[in-house]
Amino acid sequence: MVKQNYSIVVGITAVRAVHSLKTRSSLVIANTSATAVLYYGSDNSVTVTSGIPIQPKTNAVFLRGLGDRPDLERWVVSDTAATDVRIGEETEQYAEVV
Repeated sequence: MVKQNYSIVVGITAVRAVHSLKTRSSLVIANTSATAVLYYGSDNSVTVTSGIPIQPKTNAVFLRGLGDRPDLERWVVSDTAATDVRIGEETEQYAEVV
């Protein structure tokens, strides 16, 4: 497994949280704000009215082992400017066959 954690700043315009990645086995999108609501969707058309909410101080988790699709692209938007969002993902390493 390869683990990667990073933060992004999200405002009232949709931004790509993660690109699609076939080898991603888990994904966490964490809303660290105490007041802002974050919304996620599958493309840049996500809005605060069409997205799936992530409440303040909570997160959304996508796990391949539970049948989720962490490998898909995810976009996020906030109801507040400059919302701190943390992304955590793990990818599988495949052995190269020679």
